[in-house]
Amino acid sequence: FNLTRGAERFKLQAKASSPLLDFTALKRAETPKDSTKPAASAARLIPDVDLPLDLLRKIDADLDLRIAAVKLGEEALVGPLLVRATIADGRLTAEPVELANGPVQVLHAAIGADAAQSAWTFRLTGSGIDLGEMLTRFGQPKLVTGGSTDLELDVQGRGNTLPAVLGSLNGKVR
Repeated sequence: FNLTRGAERFKLQAKASSPLLDFTALKRAETPKDSTKPAASAARLIPDVDLPLDLLRKIDADLDLRIAAVKLGEEALVGPLLVRATIADGRLTAEPVELANGPVQVLHAAIGADAAQSAWTFRLTGSGIDLGEMLTRFGQPKLVTGGSTDLELDVQGRGNTLPAVLGSLNGKVR
């Protein structure tokens, strides 16, 4: 990687590859069975998380990430994951972002963020995606049935927090 100081902000250039990205290491510690308590009535499904838009104003970047396999559960592997992203003048563009689930099922995504406008765009496409098989591998059998499907999502939203962006989404889903 290379980090340089520009006239207005730092610029990071990085190319990284890895055989495995293991998200199971990030799991929260499990609560013992006898100490479970009911969820509070005000518990949120979507956490109130601030999105790092300020970071987009502080650094420029040119990133290329290639990961052979992504581990999301004990037995669930997907991959490869390919990410090409740039940050320039407070704008993030991540395109292409590709995640494969076997040789034929590939999700293609593009993500954009504009710090000055607190604006987000998200495009996701895939063909021949077997959501039932994928969710079964992640421990959610029978959540989706019916074989493979094509997917197209193109949405925009605004906000500095995850709930604000999700609450403002507008666009098309097919």
